[in-house]
Amino acid sequence: MNARTEDAVTRKKRRFELADLIFLVVACAIAFAICMGLKQHSDALGANWSPGNTITFVWATAGFCLVTLTMYLAAMVLRRKPSRQDLISSWGDVTVVSISLVALIHVPTNWDLLFGTPIPLERMILLLPFSLAGEPLAGAAVAVSCWLVLFLASPERAESDWLDLSGRLTAYTWLLFAFAEPVVDLRVLDAWGVSFE
Repeated sequence: MNARTEDAVTRKKRRFELADLIFLVVACAIAFAICMGLKQHSDALGANWSPGNTITFVWATAGFCLVTLTMYLAAMVLRRKPSRQDLISSWGDVTVVSISLVALIHVPTNWDLLFGTPIPLERMILLLPFSLAGEPLAGAAVAVSCWLVLFLASPERAESDWLDLSGRLTAYTWLLFAFAEPVVDLRVLDAWGVSFE
């Protein structure tokens, strides 16, 4: 059995553990707590929580959790300290790492969000890492680009484990969000005759 085969077997036997679930719940709880903090701040400013605004808030909260899940999976992948060959041999792993990298690059390119908003500066700084949630097409484009490059390069596929599977499911979710975003656009709903008044 060569080294590559041994690595594949090791990865396949690596199971989802209770600690993984705990860290995942904590990560999503932090994202949800930030969203609820924003809601409370909006309430203090006298926000009008109409059904349309509520849909927008729920959609934003889901986007925050998706970004958090993606970064959590990327951190779990990098914690293994995989070699470059091992990383590109797992489509799910390389996809969540790539999307997370784009999310981090998104932070300094969206610094303008810190200005012209009633939200306190310290809360806006907390929001910047989640700014990719507002542009799900970017995450979806990264996922498709990764898959296209890996397909053309035809690297040796490693044995799939829970991280690889979770990474691919997360990428599918980014695609779903990208296609579904116009559906929750209030202007689109209004054009379809859906009224919340």
